Amino acid sequence: MILILTDKDEPTTDLIISWLVKLKKKFIRISIENKIEFEKVYTHPVTKRIEMIFSFLHFNDKIVVDTNEITSYWYRRSELARKIESVSYSKSPEIDKVFNNYRYEEDTELLNLLNYILDQKAK
Repeated sequence: MILILTDKDEPTTDLIISWLVKLKKKFIRISIENKIEFEKVYTHPVTKRIEMIFSFLHFNDKIVVDTNEITSYWYRRSELARKIESVSYSKSPEIDKVFNNYRYEEDTELLNLLNYILDQKAK
């Protein structure tokens, strides 16, 4: 499967995708508008490579992607995005701030890991 990371309305990517459809190639297109959710990080039992399962919504359908299934990765004018919403965990704003900062740092590192995994697919 080919993973395409691009802007939502990007005409060059639209042309490439029309060719992929003609050639019956399996692909997934993600843009910054697609907020990803991390599902699982694992080590592939055969390749011993770190892989990740993540998901995003596309027209209210949940799309689940396993990086192990990605054979090619094409990046064009976008970035992966993670929507991190502040959550109230307690009655203390200080405690909430600490927990939300921790969530932000954790998600940032997971996003860095996903970018690393995808960069390995591009080589």
